[in-house]
Amino acid sequence: MIDVLADEDQLIFDIGGSEETNRAFLKADRCLFAGVLEGIRIQFHARQARMTKINGEQVFTVPLPKNILRLQRRDALWIG
Repeated sequence: MIDVLADEDQLIFDIGGSEETNRAFLKADRCLFAGVLEGIRIQFHARQARMTKINGEQVFTVPLPKNILRLQRRDALWIG
């Protein structure tokens, strides 16, 4: 993730290294983002992404999610 533009309701993130993957991602109607922040699993869905330029760099943008799932379990072991 590069930035959150709250006033524009947009989440900005870097494009991937694979053109094929980037094209497929742009065609998807909906996408799932998932990650771990300080041991807490975070995930959310976003509507279709679009590509734009910010400061001359190509980036992806999606609308800010309406809901975010935050999973925090004590004494849990994540194997991945």
